[in-house]
Amino acid sequence: MTLKCWHKYTVMQSDEKFYKKIWINLLSGQKVANVFQYKEVYVIHVGRTNPRFTYTMESQTLDTFDSEKDLGITISSDLKSSNQCIQVCNKASKMLKMIKRTISYKTPEIMARLYKTLVTPHLEYCVSVWSPHYTKEEELLERVQHRFNRMIKKVCDKDYLDRLNELNLWTLE
Repeated sequence: MTLKCWHKYTVMQSDEKFYKKIWINLLSGQKVANVFQYKEVYVIHVGRTNPRFTYTMESQTLDTFDSEKDLGITISSDLKSSNQCIQVCNKASKMLKMIKRTISYKTPEIMARLYKTLVTPHLEYCVSVWSPHYTKEEELLERVQHRFNRMIKKVCDKDYLDRLNELNLWTLE
């Protein structure tokens, strides 16, 4: 059984002495619960065989959620990355549409540089954490790159791998 608990809190005061007092209390092991006002505390039950117990904190029952987005990565209770792949492809597709809509002079050099600068970071952000496990997820990510390659008129009549070589790109596998 695995329990992951996220909490987001805000500080009620905002002076430097107050922050120093908090850190001193935290380092000395004292309880500083009265300093913070909890906005959200919730539980994600991970695994199929998890008994999904109800947890409480200071006599309040904690809410349970199926997924959480933290640092731009969606973590679901089944630990599958399909939702993350869909969100990443949507962001990358929006960037491709923006490039297609705003750039009128589409030489391969300019387009490749724009793709590497604006689209690739979305496709590769924290990929070691949420790496696609299924071929359908890999194909979903590759489809974005296919769409980019077809946007360039000078290389659109060639084979996919030849287009990648000409644009100095690589497959996302």
